[in-house]
Amino acid sequence: MSNRREQLTVNIQGRDFSFKCPEDSREDLQRASEQLDAILDNLRGGNRLGTLEQAAILAGINLIDQINQSAKRHSGANAAEDNIDQTHEGDEVAALKEMTAPLKLKQQIASLRAHQKQVLAQLDNTNKQLDALLSVVNSLTVDSMSS
Repeated sequence: MSNRREQLTVNIQGRDFSFKCPEDSREDLQRASEQLDAILDNLRGGNRLGTLEQAAILAGINLIDQINQSAKRHSGANAAEDNIDQTHEGDEVAALKEMTAPLKLKQQIASLRAHQKQVLAQLDNTNKQLDALLSVVNSLTVDSMSS
């Protein structure tokens, strides 16, 4: 962007306005001036009803409203983009969970097998204790019958 400034004269509603502008903005500002002239023509009904000042104020309000509406649409688009990103992140998390599900299942199976071994060892120990107890009961029964 150039730092050089040059004089620009535009005609709006039959009046000349001069101002300095960056030389690389000259064409854009000329087009903007032509658009403003057309907007003012439209607001004044083409036959110069109302003052230029009134038309300029209405044009300013309309332009600011258009900028605000555009900003809202842009903001809404950003929000939609964020939602899409979050949805994609959710999809990625779901895909990751799906990929790791078999690993988690294998870990759960291994844990269940280890628990099963512990339970079987406890059952074996309990059976041994029951056998010993049954042996004691049998010996008591035999002793009491012999007496």
